[in-house]
Amino acid sequence: GKTVGAAATAESGALSELWLISAGGARRRISRGPFVGYSWSPLGDKLALIVPSQTGDGRHYVRVIDGSGEELCASEAFVPSPDFRLWLAFFDQYSQSHSLWDAAGETLLLAGRRVDDSVHSSLGDPVGDKVYAWRVGRNQPLEMVAPGLTGFFSRS
Repeated sequence: GKTVGAAATAESGALSELWLISAGGARRRISRGPFVGYSWSPLGDKLALIVPSQTGDGRHYVRVIDGSGEELCASEAFVPSPDFRLWLAFFDQYSQSHSLWDAAGETLLLAGRRVDDSVHSSLGDPVGDKVYAWRVGRNQPLEMVAPGLTGFFSRS
């Protein structure tokens, strides 16, 4: 089957619904938005939705659902880096070649700033963006991998 994200309005920049469409054409909605990108795990058993937090300050988090739309877990909030925002803008294309998931479908790579790391630049040196690994599960922290604007797992 295929996954299709639909937007209520083109101006919002976010998708409002996610549909599964079977080979026979049957449609089933598995999520309501808003979300700005999504990525299936390599095994196809989980889907990571990148969701704006609605706080107006650029925070996002990852909601992981199963194929029926049941929420499995959610990450803590982070502010995506400029390069991660670029991946999000073209997630449907980039997800084919630049995987956020490890091969086992257990860990996601995210890039940006943790919300608790965001010291305002007028108070000192800005923290800068980092690549974080998130072991997909309830109450799992974002763990820093390295300073950087984005990170991906190898497909090979």
